[in-house]
Amino acid sequence: MVIPAFNEAENFKKGCLDKVAQYLKKQRYSWEVILVDDGSTDRTPALLKSFAKANKGFDYIRIPHGGKLAAIYAGVIAAGGRYVLFTDFDQSTPLKEVKKMWPEFEKGAAVVIASRYGKGAERRNDSLISWVRSQIFRRLAQLLVGREIKDPQCGFKAFRTAVARDLFQSLKVHQVKKIKKSFMGAFDLELLFIAQKKGLKVVSVPVIWYRAKSDRLTLGEPFQMLWALLKTRLLKD
Repeated sequence: MVIPAFNEAENFKKGCLDKVAQYLKKQRYSWEVILVDDGSTDRTPALLKSFAKANKGFDYIRIPHGGKLAAIYAGVIAAGGRYVLFTDFDQSTPLKEVKKMWPEFEKGAAVVIASRYGKGAERRNDSLISWVRSQIFRRLAQLLVGREIKDPQCGFKAFRTAVARDLFQSLKVHQVKKIKKSFMGAFDLELLFIAQKKGLKVVSVPVIWYRAKSDRLTLGEPFQMLWALLKTRLLKD
């Protein structure tokens, strides 16, 4: 499990990582959590180091500030398990939802992603503005990856580890070294796009999702994401 972190001191105080640890310690399978600090400037580095030292199975990595893509990529490369999941620090999708993914891997899926839409899915604490914005971007994203993928943008995605590494290294629009540090990007959509071009089985599962308030999305970023989507759609083999 890869959890990117940038200035997450407030979320740390809310016990986000405690919930992760409590869930995983009850599981019978082997696991590891890689906490990737994306060059935080608050107390996040010290808090993560202390947490990793106190909790077996948690590892800490720090990278120069490079954005969410760079942080997740560093974690994927460091992952040692058969499967790798990346998720947000605030746990807007609770980790317990991962149990819905394992049966799909057993059926042959290479990529399993969470969906906040469809039968069995729930969006909690959502606002009208957030819902409308999400719907618009979701429809546009589906033009890229297909309507069978109900929620291409949910930040809770799991892969066979070898598949994840290959997909990340195949990115063309969202290359780690070329992404602006402040841009969260639409790299996960490009990952899905490439996965489909490679003929990999991608499956969506419904999850419970909680809207977490954030001021990190800038006014111009939705337009940057749309431009990134267009460039991804124009990719050639």
